[in-house]
Amino acid sequence: MPDRRRPREGRQSDLIPEIESLRGIAITLVFLLHVDTAITLGFHPASATNLLVSPLRAFSMGRHTGVSLFFVISGFLLGRPFVREAAGGRRVRRRVYFMRRALRILPLYFAAVIVASVLCAHRFADLLRGVPYLVFLNSVAGLTVPLPPYSDVWWSLATEVQFYVLLPMLPFFLRSRLGRSIGAALLMAYTLA
Repeated sequence: MPDRRRPREGRQSDLIPEIESLRGIAITLVFLLHVDTAITLGFHPASATNLLVSPLRAFSMGRHTGVSLFFVISGFLLGRPFVREAAGGRRVRRRVYFMRRALRILPLYFAAVIVASVLCAHRFADLLRGVPYLVFLNSVAGLTVPLPPYSDVWWSLATEVQFYVLLPMLPFFLRSRLGRSIGAALLMAYTLA
């Protein structure tokens, strides 16, 4: 019988109030970006000169500041169990990890891709334009046909899925000097690509 007194990883015992505050800031930044985009739709800053912009607006409109903050938070929270495993702690169950990630993202994402494909289709063959998005090929330039305005934000999910796939390899790369060298070389190659 499992010990019910010991909290499971990822549950409220791991709740960090400061991280929840950062999530609130990230949500606010994403919201402000979308509100500003909706208000200034059709406005082209390149055609305007000498506009004064407040530091807060410059920060929030700095393109994806909120999304980048979400990525940092996810990396920190999801990486903790794998770092503990690398340090000799309890092994992370990869199957459970992948199931939780898939159930969190895929159902709604697949529905969005299907709806966008239907709404953007002019003929029956156009429905196939959404298929590469279903396997996150939008992270590779030239493999997808845009489905505006819907597919414009899907880059973040493709990036997130890449992270989810690579993260379970972290303990392998952290356990030994050779692993760290291989990991650093692969990270550099990935960055250059």
